[in-house]
Amino acid sequence: MDIQFPPFLQKGDKVVIVSPSSKIDQQFLKGAKKRMESWGLKVAIGKHAGSSSGRYAGTIKQRLKEEKGQGGAYYCSLPSFRDSYRLVTRMLERSGQSAYLMLCSLTDGKGHPLEKPEKLELLSEELQNTIQHCLRKGDSFTKYSPSQYLVLLIGTNKENCGLIFDRIRKYFAREHRSWNKYVEFYVSVSYTHLTLPTKRIV
Repeated sequence: MDIQFPPFLQKGDKVVIVSPSSKIDQQFLKGAKKRMESWGLKVAIGKHAGSSSGRYAGTIKQRLKEEKGQGGAYYCSLPSFRDSYRLVTRMLERSGQSAYLMLCSLTDGKGHPLEKPEKLELLSEELQNTIQHCLRKGDSFTKYSPSQYLVLLIGTNKENCGLIFDRIRKYFAREHRSWNKYVEFYVSVSYTHLTLPTKRIV
């Protein structure tokens, strides 16, 4: 696998100073901001980067709280999604509430995985934005592979899964009508362990 490096920072680029763990000395924080601004960068300081609670940058609540303005479905890494799935599964065993696992896949329009790198990158980014925009704040999703996204839908039914996907596909192809042929979905009941959906809904 080829290692991909991000491009070098350029004047005018925006950087954000954050502190996900230990607190930062205020003088160091101001000095770092001033130095990066002298390089021509636009510097922002994270909400709690300058906070302090013991040896940490902020209280437990501050560090756990989601930033405001994050609308739509909640995107998380695959390991975090797996943990969330397992927790939800435990809760469902007690509440009896329904939940479904949806797999959204990008294809070449003929049912085969999309493999062209540039096109895959473009469509994958658009699909992620589409899923986040179209679903509820209580739904979560993750990138399962370069061409696939997993979505956890809570409190819905199997019939509505088709309606949800129609909404995703319509928004995905809002500017390019031909794009609707590149996305497909599969769905399964999410009660036991994390497995890929295998039944296609048409």
